Amino acid sequence: MPANRFAGVCVDLHADLPPQEAATLAADADRFLAALSSRLGARPPSPTVYVFDSDWDLWLYLRRHCPEFSCRAGACFQAGDGRLIVAVRSVDDGRPAPARLRHELTHAVIGSNFAEPMPWLDEGLAQVFESGCPPICDQSRMAALRALPQLDRRVARLAGVSRNEDLDDNDHVVAWGLAWFLLDGAAQGRAGIAACLEPPAIGEGASERFSRCLGASPAEMGRRLADFVATAR
Repeated sequence: MPANRFAGVCVDLHADLPPQEAATLAADADRFLAALSSRLGARPPSPTVYVFDSDWDLWLYLRRHCPEFSCRAGACFQAGDGRLIVAVRSVDDGRPAPARLRHELTHAVIGSNFAEPMPWLDEGLAQVFESGCPPICDQSRMAALRALPQLDRRVARLAGVSRNEDLDDNDHVVAWGLAWFLLDGAAQGRAGIAACLEPPAIGEGASERFSRCLGASPAEMGRRLADFVATAR
């Protein structure tokens, strides 16, 4: 387990990091939780955060406490004692911990406040807010999105993904793009996000819920996303 503890306003941070770096990370996490929660009309959660200095240590921890996430670079889950846990590696694929930590903290805010968010939006917002709140457009993801053909079909597939399905690499790109589009470019986008975070109507399928919440069919939203991507800078 990480050796050093730093108690923030919201986060209880345990990190294998130098004291000053860990204290800064805890303060940044608190600010991020406050800003994101305000933006989503939510209450800031109070997660226990573990930052490990090796993939092996993270894997061992997740293998014991949340085995379904043991092969991931970070995780957000509820422990058996009721605590909300966020666990990340201090460096992930060359990125420093703050980006991965913000990703998982976004899941913490969404999971603590909204009963059944649409899976693509949960993941899309986590990717968008990796850069901070307010977020900065990820140009590498935008380029990858621009390179994908048939966005109408890809959005239609994503709209039908249930909460128990995993997203593939292209799904992640499209989820990021949809979330960015709704935040930055779509009319009534933020109202659509709010609707997609609420539970579905009784008997409502995933694609039907998508259309109701966003006011457009998945195929139509895919065409709108393609137009947005083509002109985005």
